[in-house]
Amino acid sequence: MSELPVSDRVRRHLDKLAAALSETLGGDLLGLYVYGSAARGEWREGCSDLNLLVETSGIDFERIDTLAGAMSEARKRGRIEPLLLTEREYRRGADAFAVLVEDIRRAHVPLCGGDALLQVRATPAQLRLGAERELRYVHMRIRRTFLGYCSHSTMVDKQRIHRDFTRSMASLRALCTLSGRELPPDTPGVIDAVGELLGCEVGPLHELFDYRRERQYAQAELAALSQAFSALLDRAIHAVDTL
Repeated sequence: MSELPVSDRVRRHLDKLAAALSETLGGDLLGLYVYGSAARGEWREGCSDLNLLVETSGIDFERIDTLAGAMSEARKRGRIEPLLLTEREYRRGADAFAVLVEDIRRAHVPLCGGDALLQVRATPAQLRLGAERELRYVHMRIRRTFLGYCSHSTMVDKQRIHRDFTRSMASLRALCTLSGRELPPDTPGVIDAVGELLGCEVGPLHELFDYRRERQYAQAELAALSQAFSALLDRAIHAVDTL
C-alpha cells in the first residue's frame, strides 16, 4: 500500500479493514482509494477522519453484514469512514455527487486497483449546482445550530462548527475552479483564494482550519465564529448562484 500521512495506529486499522474487505469481497473488490485530508497531506490526529472509497463490482447485504464488525471497529478506533460504491454507481452518480466526485479526482491516493475510475469528471453545470446545494445545506445547519444556542441556551459545539467547515471546503474549491482560478494545492491557499474572490476577510476560515481539539473556546467566541462563517457562506452562495 502507498504511504499516507497518518499515524501508525490509524494505519494499522486501515490495513486491518483492507484485509477484511479483500477477504470478504474477493474478486469483486476493484479498488481502494483514500481521499480527503489524508490525500491532501493535511490529516491530523484526533481531528481528521480518514475517508476511504471502496470500489466494487457488486454490493449485497449479506457481505455488508459480514463486514459490519470490521467497518465499525475502523470507524470507532481509527476514524476511518468507508464509502462503498460500485463502478457503475460512481460513474452514473457523477451528476448527483458532482462536488464529491471532483474533490476525489483532485486528491486521491490509490491503495489498490487502477486509477481510471478516479478520472471521472463532473461537468461545470453539475459542479455549480452541486456546490450551491452543499453550501446552502451547510449554511442552514449553521443557522439552525446558532438559533438553538440563542433560544435555548445550549452550547455551541466547536466540533460541529469544524465539521461544517470541513464539509463546505469541497464546494469552496469548486467555486474557485468554476471562477477560472488556479486551485491552490493546500486548504489555507484555497481559503485565501476564496477571500480574494469574494472580497472578504477569511480569518474565521483559517481559525476553523487550525481547529485544535484541546483548545477551550468561550461561548461568545464560538458564537462570533459561527456568525462570521455564516456571513462568508452567504457571499459564497451568491457567487455560485450568479455564475
